[in-house]
Amino acid sequence: MSLGLGTALCALCLSCARQPTSVAPPIAPAGTSATPESAPRSAPVPSPSAPVASLTAAAGRPLWTRDGQPGDRAVTAGDAVIALEATTTPAGTRYRLVVLAAANGAIRATRRLEGGDGRTPPPGPLAAKAYRRAPVAALSLPDRSAPSATIEEAYSPAGRRVWRSPRAGLRLFGDEGRYTTSDGHTKPEIAGPPTPIQHLHSLTGAEVATFGSANGDRVTFVHGGAAVVTRGQSFRVAAVTGNKRTLWSSSRAAPDGYPNPTPVSVLGGRLLVQWSDTAAHHLLALHDLATGERIWQSRNLPGAVTQGAVVADAAGDIAVIGSDGTGPTLGVNVRTGKIEWSIASRQNVRPVAGAPGRVYGASGDTALAIDARTGRITTLGTHVEIIGTAGDGVLVVRGATSPAAGRLWALRPSAAGP
Repeated sequence: MSLGLGTALCALCLSCARQPTSVAPPIAPAGTSATPESAPRSAPVPSPSAPVASLTAAAGRPLWTRDGQPGDRAVTAGDAVIALEATTTPAGTRYRLVVLAAANGAIRATRRLEGGDGRTPPPGPLAAKAYRRAPVAALSLPDRSAPSATIEEAYSPAGRRVWRSPRAGLRLFGDEGRYTTSDGHTKPEIAGPPTPIQHLHSLTGAEVATFGSANGDRVTFVHGGAAVVTRGQSFRVAAVTGNKRTLWSSSRAAPDGYPNPTPVSVLGGRLLVQWSDTAAHHLLALHDLATGERIWQSRNLPGAVTQGAVVADAAGDIAVIGSDGTGPTLGVNVRTGKIEWSIASRQNVRPVAGAPGRVYGASGDTALAIDARTGRITTLGTHVEIIGTAGDGVLVVRGATSPAAGRLWALRPSAAGP
């Protein structure tokens, strides 16, 4: 994810995994601790209003704000907000990581980042996800020895570097962040173009498995010791530890008349798949990741959904699934597969983060709260983007247009819901 991990996750962000209630040990041995620096930005302070961003009262009670610049980025991880900030001086542009407590904006740690010297490309996008072993924020940085390549680092909510890729091109991957991936090519024995391959590694860089060298396989998800590997219009689930065998495939699990699958997300250790027929009809099914057993199958969908655009509320009861533009956004009961509600496709809602009883999302540059039970939408603000939720439900947004671009707001939403 990368962990990644643009805004989320990333932008991958960002993820649909349930936020852990406690922070587990780091995912890898800790690196050098953060070095304190002065903080020239305005200190986080309570803010009764949010000019330009037009945040509504529905966004919640303001806790603090922090000034920023348009190129700044931020993510939430555990009970922290981890921000990437740029400072331009006569000597060039410097980049640093600033770790803020989500509840009050207090600075926990700062760290000057390698590669931010004005002579190399700026750091790549932040992306974060609530990994099962520990919530971390991962950052891609230029490799000083080869600026066209990237080194990825991961930071804990305390600001400690918990992992650094042992070589360029390795990125955190998988639902728990227990693996890394890198892309490469193999040269054919006889003349012809190189074949793309994807390597799956352990956190130390040791190779675990390779996909794609002969048949176009591509790793889509990794959860536990199982990888979902797509190939054209099919997929298989393969064990990546021990006996590296295929556990099951889409050809075995396909519903009658629906031969074409798209793995959409991993929900609670189960694989959500969109199945379609030759007439472009669609349905969803939830499968046991280890066995392929179908837990439920939905009724026909009014349109296709978007791979990865799935966020469940904090309880994991309702999953909000974004549309690909051909149909509405859906609220699906994770236990039964029942479509509880839908939002017209013209609103183009994109789910971003889960919270108790709600899912936060966006429509263009408008931030939204979606009632997980009913699908009712409440507008939180315009010209802002949702960064995520942190700690015990603090909502973090960032200004997306000038003059508030880059400014962070932390808010305490009402417990009563949107």
